[in-house]
Amino acid sequence: MNKKNIFAVLLCLMIATGVSAQEYLKWSVEIKYDSVQSLDGKYFAVKDNGKWGVVKDGKSILPCRYDYIDALGDDVITFVQDGKAGFADTEGNILIEASYPANVDIQTEDKTQLNLFDQGSCIVFDNGELRLIDKQNKRLLGDSLMIVSRVGNAVVIKQNGLFGMVNSQGVVTVEPQFLSLETLVAGKLYAYQVHTHEGVPMSGLLDENGTIMAKPQFEDFLTFTTPQGVFIKAYLPSGAQALFSQEGDMLAQPLYQVIEPTKYDAFFSITQDMKKGLLGKNYVLYVEPKYDRVDVVVRQDTFFVAYEGLTTYVLNTSNQVVAKTDGVVLDLIRNKEGNLLLITEQDLSYGLLSSDGKWLIEPQYDEVLGVVNDCLCVRKGKKWGAVDKNNNVVVDFVYGKARISNTAELIAFFDYKKGSKMLCKDGNIIDFPKSESVLVFGNYVEYKNKDKKVRIYSDNRRIPDNFITIGADREGILVAKTEKGWSYYNSAKCTPLTDKTFDAAGCFVAGKAYAAKDGSLLVLDSNFETMQKVAMPQGVNLHSIVSLLTLFGSQGRDNFTIKDTKTNKVGVITINK
Repeated sequence: MNKKNIFAVLLCLMIATGVSAQEYLKWSVEIKYDSVQSLDGKYFAVKDNGKWGVVKDGKSILPCRYDYIDALGDDVITFVQDGKAGFADTEGNILIEASYPANVDIQTEDKTQLNLFDQGSCIVFDNGELRLIDKQNKRLLGDSLMIVSRVGNAVVIKQNGLFGMVNSQGVVTVEPQFLSLETLVAGKLYAYQVHTHEGVPMSGLLDENGTIMAKPQFEDFLTFTTPQGVFIKAYLPSGAQALFSQEGDMLAQPLYQVIEPTKYDAFFSITQDMKKGLLGKNYVLYVEPKYDRVDVVVRQDTFFVAYEGLTTYVLNTSNQVVAKTDGVVLDLIRNKEGNLLLITEQDLSYGLLSSDGKWLIEPQYDEVLGVVNDCLCVRKGKKWGAVDKNNNVVVDFVYGKARISNTAELIAFFDYKKGSKMLCKDGNIIDFPKSESVLVFGNYVEYKNKDKKVRIYSDNRRIPDNFITIGADREGILVAKTEKGWSYYNSAKCTPLTDKTFDAAGCFVAGKAYAAKDGSLLVLDSNFETMQKVAMPQGVNLHSIVSLLTLFGSQGRDNFTIKDTKTNKVGVITINK
């Protein structure tokens, strides 16, 4: 038999036995340890009988005989034994025996990487001082240079009362010359201080390589974190403020008295003489600082809502006023004709205003939830309903609750004592029964009817009665459970896509899905064929594992811990990418 035929036979055997040529899932740590902690997603610290070791791809790298595994950096594992830190490579060879204090109360910055190798070197505490050593336990700095702190490639040093910097190899990148060297963003950005020609101390910025990012012209710096990232505010003696990124790039020049990032990356709030405005990237002035407050509203287009006294202005990105009102603008919408409309509050009541200042709906409602199909979901007193742009009632004001979907495709009106309605983006109004529980998603509503979940879509599709439980609905494939088990169905028609059933099933992510059958975890291809079968211990909740695999796969995570509830042992399974 030639090689080609041998390969064909082997491939057939692999398919017949459920063995895959590619491992989509693999055991990184077998389920036999008391505890497990990821070091870097590939190497794991494991605990057995009170002692710790290291495992990779199911193979023991360091035996479980250490008090603790502290860290992994630069292919070096830090282990702790009898209160001392030692180091081993990722093949398990001991590089430096446990000889340096593991827990040290040192008067330095809390970001200092103690006993962690990075870029070929490590900071350790030796005879009362910080030392920089390499993997051969050789000191990289002489006694004349005192180490202050270290993160990444930036090691701050002090000599004769002046501060400088060396890199991870001990090479001086900034000679000791500064009055101070303060960390602003650990391992990235530092503030240095020098005396100017006038003898006044001023501060500038330098990065981790010692490159000057800003000249010494500032009195002080302030680091603050927002959902958009880390920023550094710099203060001039004149009182003006500049704004820098965490890499040291100037985002806004010191032209204004106050500058702050907004929730949108492209815009910064500015203040001058107590008046607000907006600045964009590349120093584009979108709104002059002459208002009491300015908000950014991004819908289909970007607008700026500026308040001055009792007047509200809506400006476009060309700094043109496109609308004006004496009320407070709650939101901006475009109707089907493309006209800009303003949901506006005036005297604690809400209405709808056209961009030319005409009231389409006089302020009369107590709350506005949102807009679907040019209809406003509004509350009057304690009841919710919906009106069109001419204030004609579309849904009667008889409902105690209302919910809008995250995609604004529908609004559900419901009351536990009455029936319920769903206003859809195509204008249709769909009735559904009263329920103790109503959930609103992108294009459907789920409610309970006699302890059973029922789902209605905005196009009036309804889940068949034989579906006991409903799972994910993604990319045209619905996961649902019947009396036969879990399976996959066409979302639009709810017809089966396969005759196979499973004990648990997850939705498809990147062309594959995870399911479970007869105590095994399965990886399915787009034709619902098994690409890999992984046996699981009896104490593992397979339904939870399938859900976690699906979730982690969609999030890009590649490993998670599995526990056997019968033995209380844990392991780690990894998703190969």
